[in-house]
Amino acid sequence: MRIPKVLAYLFWDCDPNSLDPHEHAIFVLDRLMSHTDEHTVAWLRVTYPTDVLLGYLYNEGTRKLGPCELEYWCATLDVDETLRNRWLAAAQARMHRRRAASP
Repeated sequence: MRIPKVLAYLFWDCDPNSLDPHEHAIFVLDRLMSHTDEHTVAWLRVTYPTDVLLGYLYNEGTRKLGPCELEYWCATLDVDETLRNRWLAAAQARMHRRRAASP
């Protein structure tokens, strides 16, 4: 399976046709998990099993996704409410730190 043309614009700095979604899963998920439009979500759900998407959230997404995207994926993937709340608090704090540090 390849990156669909409708999502190719998200890979502006590389050739999306050269990406294997499974071999380059972290790179692909980094780009796509922050876009929760219907095309992206549908392709992610078909391409990756739920355990891969959850694994990304646990290992990468909690540090990389914004609060809105994190909330969406936690709800979609049925993440435990206590864990979801902890992740969201950390994401919101990270966002506030970035805003405070910007000129």
